[in-house]
Amino acid sequence: MISIRHSASALLMGAVAAAGVMGSSSTTAHAFTCSDYEVATIVRLTNEYRESRGLGSLRCDQHMVEESQAWADKLRAEGDITHAEGNFAENLAWFHREVAPEEVMDSWINSPLHRLNILDEGASMMGAGWSYGEDEGTYAVQRLG
Repeated sequence: MISIRHSASALLMGAVAAAGVMGSSSTTAHAFTCSDYEVATIVRLTNEYRESRGLGSLRCDQHMVEESQAWADKLRAEGDITHAEGNFAENLAWFHREVAPEEVMDSWINSPLHRLNILDEGASMMGAGWSYGEDEGTYAVQRLG
């Protein structure tokens, strides 16, 4: 299986940029862990999808969660959507509104290049970051390694 590293968030960004505004949430930074709802949901849905394709599940790695969270917060603060450098596959998503992690996962699974990262046979662990601000929208980061 080919792993697409640091790839093609532009396809997803174009698809989600047209979404409408809903809800509100605090813009205060939050230190996420593997047990937080957003992270745990992304890990669960990633593993369910991988297992449905005959692949093993990924372990949630707290270090990857912390790095993903820092990157999501940085992207939101800068209003940017760029990939980080590192030895990992990375999926990014930006919605200009508040969204649920299920919607983010649906968008990644429906994007061929993001789906390749999720189905990376060489991956054994993952982390996710989640940053929302009422004015900036939702930034989600998924790293697999």
